[in-house]
Amino acid sequence: AAEILKSDNLGVIKAAEILDAEEIGSAKAAEIIELVETTKAAQIVERVETTKAAEIVEQVITSKAAEILENVGTAKAAAIVEKVDTTKASQVVDQDALTADKAADILSEVEPKKAGAILQSVSNAKVDGIVEGMQESKLIDRLPELTPDKLHGLSKKVLFEKLVSVPVEQLVGESPPTVDPTLPPPTVVSPSPNESVYTVPQTRRGRWGTLVASPPPLERILAKAATDRIDTQIFLTNLLEEGQPILPSNITGLPSGKLNSLFEIDITNSEPSDFEAVHTTFFVEKSWMEANDIHKWSIQFNRFDEELETWVPFSTKRVREDENRISYSVVVPGFSVVAVTGTTELPVQQFEVSGLVVDPPAPRADVDIKITATVTNLGTTDAVYPANLWINGVIDETHTISLRSGETAPIEFNTSRPAGFYEIRVERETFEFSVGSALPTPTGVPSLLSPTPTSIPVPAGVPPTPRPQPTDTPTPAATPTIPPIGILTPVPPTPTATPEPVAQVPDTPTPVPPTPVPPTSTPTATPTPPIEDEGSSLGLILGSLALVVILVGGAAGFYMFTQKRGPQAPGEGGPGGPTGPAAPTAPSPPAPDPMDAPHRRR
Repeated sequence: AAEILKSDNLGVIKAAEILDAEEIGSAKAAEIIELVETTKAAQIVERVETTKAAEIVEQVITSKAAEILENVGTAKAAAIVEKVDTTKASQVVDQDALTADKAADILSEVEPKKAGAILQSVSNAKVDGIVEGMQESKLIDRLPELTPDKLHGLSKKVLFEKLVSVPVEQLVGESPPTVDPTLPPPTVVSPSPNESVYTVPQTRRGRWGTLVASPPPLERILAKAATDRIDTQIFLTNLLEEGQPILPSNITGLPSGKLNSLFEIDITNSEPSDFEAVHTTFFVEKSWMEANDIHKWSIQFNRFDEELETWVPFSTKRVREDENRISYSVVVPGFSVVAVTGTTELPVQQFEVSGLVVDPPAPRADVDIKITATVTNLGTTDAVYPANLWINGVIDETHTISLRSGETAPIEFNTSRPAGFYEIRVERETFEFSVGSALPTPTGVPSLLSPTPTSIPVPAGVPPTPRPQPTDTPTPAATPTIPPIGILTPVPPTPTATPEPVAQVPDTPTPVPPTPVPPTSTPTATPTPPIEDEGSSLGLILGSLALVVILVGGAAGFYMFTQKRGPQAPGEGGPGGPTGPAAPTAPSPPAPDPMDAPHRRR
């Protein structure tokens, strides 16, 4: 039969009629198609009735099924996939033989729930490619059918680029805040069916603690405290009675959307500034969502701002889902009357954040880090923007910014971090950086301008040379003796050069250096003449030699300089002056510089 179908003499239409016959079951048809060349097999399957074509695709090997769907028209392929078992369809879509673009075209025509179920079991890399090839409107209907873990495991870059109309918090995962285990849990009493009172024994500045652990629809409220408090009381009141809202007198209306729940959270002796961030988890019944055709990404947590006297919507994040409930998390700056709402369509994105800057971009551990960006109100009405700072997927800080229509305002956060790798996110703006180890505290680092003197070892038996005590009147240097002309080689004069002063040197023009002690001889304990710094006989030798060089060179330079100058002005004491020649007078040396001794010694 396969040979007949493969024959060039048998047309595709005739081959399809043969496979479509009742006499040939789907299992036999699949065996035949396995042996037919891919292009012709796809042409035959294209013309086979959809149900039987799906049965053929289900029973051929996965790679062959992928090749067939790649070459079948999109509408026919989508109709086949609709009828193919979800597990088999996922395996086929995950094959390299079926390109991501063709898979995107096919799944765009498949019913959203079935398409989402197929994508759930496809590798993330393949799903990323499919998302890139699918229109946003199709993605908005299909991606919510993925579990939160699957969705949040996809590429943020791809999701941000393709789903610009979706609240960003629905597209990225989070790590729930870690509660300080040393903080005691809250206690609760229920004085009435609609009211619960929680007592929080202690809050600690900069630490996350549990404030509320019920009642429905609340699952948990965590708060990062900005102050230390003891015995804080939280009052939680349900404001819906038999489905009808009971609002406080200062609230005259409800936020837009279908109302799911309404309650009031009040903390005694508390201000919004007492908390850096509040992380709330709540749930919505699936039956309510299905009855009202609510989109999973449309759920909002609306908080009434008493200062601005308006409802402020906060985007939520779908974090869990089972057969009966969908759990969401939300970050708010404080407490008030809260309304949970949902709509059939996604809420319009009213704000745009850009220009995220981290300063410094490569900070040291525990150094202040400044994070800035700008937010623009794209809407036609005044609105309040909730600014959230996420660090490695954990909420770190939040506050609100009021903006007029079209207004742009700065966003600023300040934090510090220990050494490690971090990703910062504000809306769709992200920045990755490393924090290096803290700089070591300086402990006596020597200055290059004042090096530590290197001690010269003193031979055994020789007492150390006493350090000379500074005096108010420096000891004048000896008057240099000018050698006869022609003995020294002329040296070009340097008018600004001043002979380096040597303090505490005996007034002898040409000191004779003492004979060095051979290394193998036993040193003789003889007193060492006083010099400027500590040392030994070797220091005296080096100092004397330096003095000879300075005196001889200085005298020669001085003599050559006077010979070139010619007659001097009256009173200068030089040749040709009215008073006649006069013996040169050595200038008074400046006060000894303690920095010079080490240089001379070296």
